[in-house]
Amino acid sequence: MIQKLVNDRLLLGMKGTFSELELSILRQRSQEALRLKAARGDLHTSVAIGYVRSADDRLELDPDKRVREALQLAFRKFAEFGSVRQVAIWLCDEGLKMPIVVYGPRGRMVEWRLPRYNTIHRLLTNPICAGAYVFGRTKSQVRVEAGRKLITYGVRRARKEWQVLIHGHHAGLYLLGGL
Repeated sequence: MIQKLVNDRLLLGMKGTFSELELSILRQRSQEALRLKAARGDLHTSVAIGYVRSADDRLELDPDKRVREALQLAFRKFAEFGSVRQVAIWLCDEGLKMPIVVYGPRGRMVEWRLPRYNTIHRLLTNPICAGAYVFGRTKSQVRVEAGRKLITYGVRRARKEWQVLIHGHHAGLYLLGGL
């Protein structure tokens, strides 16, 4: 009886170890598949404002002319003022609303709101708007504080550390604005 319990425990322990190994291998394979898809420029988790996903899963300019013109205005004003803050202030002073993407029960929708600094900054610094495909701009940092593991997500990487950068991947918004 005791021998049977020892054998059962040994067998369960080995099965558990093999299950952990199997999960690790599956995780590695899925992460490598994501990296390969990103290296081709085909991995799109979300679509930036001013772009839509085509039927063949490529990025195309938004067919809504009002959206494109509003975004191009922000790029032109940035070229004029040279300051994100000045662009945001000017747009607000003029009462010009900018498009933003919101996700709701009906899926992806565009809403028009007065811009905030961070909205304009994200638009002007987004490589997608320049026609570039980027993957791996952020990373997670793990640290131990007070004996607990803390993970900080979204830590920016230096440009040379980006995993994928493909120039000319698709049409750029600011290029259409005559800049």
